[in-house]
Amino acid sequence: MNELIREEELRKTGLSAEELLIKFKEQLLRDFEMSGAIEYLEPLEDSFDHIQHNLIQALDRVSSSGYSKLQQLLYRIDISEKQLHEAMNENGNKTRHEILATLIIKRVLQKVILKVIYSK
Repeated sequence: MNELIREEELRKTGLSAEELLIKFKEQLLRDFEMSGAIEYLEPLEDSFDHIQHNLIQALDRVSSSGYSKLQQLLYRIDISEKQLHEAMNENGNKTRHEILATLIIKRVLQKVILKVIYSK
């Protein structure tokens, strides 16, 4: 996750990288569960690459089950159509699901960090 969060931001939270990863996975699972898409997500391991790959596969399965399910998931995680379109324009060489997986990871990390900082 070092690619997504700077060391100084991690220090602000008072969490270790391992604690942040645990909270991240808990939040991601909660978001998938609350949107009714938990069955599409495989068990999460402790590597960024595995989580991203898992998300890409989950997004593929969610999309196959219907666009409204994907919209519900993105709404729950708080990713707008505008954010998606902007990211797609910036990353034309990646697939839609690769871009979405990155956006999801970034947004869930934001949510975790904000919760930790403002719960103190």
